[in-house]
Amino acid sequence: MSKAKGSRGRLPLRKRPRQSTPRHLQYTTPAPSVVSAWEQLPISLTVRELAAVIRCSENSVYEMLKRGDLKGLGVRCGNQHRFSRDRVRAFLEGET
Repeated sequence: MSKAKGSRGRLPLRKRPRQSTPRHLQYTTPAPSVVSAWEQLPISLTVRELAAVIRCSENSVYEMLKRGDLKGLGVRCGNQHRFSRDRVRAFLEGET
């Protein structure tokens, strides 16, 4: 049996179909549809809930905490962070 010259016995690679959503955006927590309904949010927000409200990843919230950007918005209980709903709202509206 003879092979075509230059093929080296390899099969041609198939290209995967392109996904509509980039991979880094597929697994993020969806943001609430209406942020103006602050009363529907819990009084204290977790890191995941805060990330959903400000539409970023949880890792970004932890980085902002490390840098001190979110200083005074919440408290730390053990290894968990809790953020006051009213302080987060004031922070986002530029009052602090």
